[in-house]
Amino acid sequence: MDIKEEKELALDVWINLIKAFKIIHREIQHELSPSGLTGPQFGVLRRLNIHGELCLSEISEKLNVTEGNITGIIDRLEREGYVYRERDKDDRRVIHIKLAPEGERIYNEVYPGYRQRIDQLMGCLTEEEQKQLSYLLDKLRRGIEEIGNSGDC
Repeated sequence: MDIKEEKELALDVWINLIKAFKIIHREIQHELSPSGLTGPQFGVLRRLNIHGELCLSEISEKLNVTEGNITGIIDRLEREGYVYRERDKDDRRVIHIKLAPEGERIYNEVYPGYRQRIDQLMGCLTEEEQKQLSYLLDKLRRGIEEIGNSGDC
C-alpha cells in the first residue's frame, strides 16, 4: 500500500466513524426523546447511578465535556428534580452531585429501552466483532491521546 492509499484509508476510517456516530447519536436521541432527556443528561444520570455521587470535574471527565457544559446540564437536571447538589462537609468549595429519587426513577424507566436500542444497533456485529471494535476504538483513543495534536503516530 503506497502513501496515498494509506492516507485515503485513514480518511475512509474517519468518515465511517463520523457516519456511524451520527446514526447512533440520532437513534439514541430518538429513544430518549419521550423522557425529555438529552443524551448528555442521560449520561449524567447513568454515571451517578453507577458511582453514587460525583463532583462536577469528575462528571465532566467521565463524559468528556467541559465543566462549563456540565454545569448547565446539572442546572437543568436539578430544575427537573433529578439531581441535587451537596457541599462537601470537609471542604465547602467542593460540591457533590447526587441522584435524587426522581432521577433514579426516570433513569430506571429509560435505561432498559436505551440498553435494548444500543444492543439492536450493535446487533449487526457478532459478539467477537463487537469486542474487536471496542478494542480497536480504545487503541485509537489511547494513541490519539498520546500524540495529542502533533499529528505523528
